[in-house]
Amino acid sequence: MAFTPEERTLPLVTHVLMLLSVVTGFTALVAVLISYMGGKRATGIAQSHYEFVIHTFWIALIAMVALMAFAWSFTLFPFAFLPVYGRLLYLLVSIWVVVRSIVGIMRLTGGTEIINPETLLLPKPATA
Repeated sequence: MAFTPEERTLPLVTHVLMLLSVVTGFTALVAVLISYMGGKRATGIAQSHYEFVIHTFWIALIAMVALMAFAWSFTLFPFAFLPVYGRLLYLLVSIWVVVRSIVGIMRLTGGTEIINPETLLLPKPATA
């Protein structure tokens, strides 16, 4: 089945919005809303990319909430080294979102689907 440029546009927008969310934050919410709405009527390649963005959003959100709880709990019992670990973990989650977004953009422009969008790490490459 052919994957037309029109079918590629909204999934590409969602990947770019997730990429921008590392800087802005709120664009991730827009990306996941588009993915939920677009995923209902999408099939094949586009649907796998929407699912990939949705899973990236929820995993990153859970990680960020856990990091905020971690940072807040240590404000009650301050230790000098813990803010450094909090920033490092935030940086790691941000890098994870950037890498997943770039992989999604590369796969989308290549016209391939995301084989396992639910994975925590990077999805497996599509085999021919």
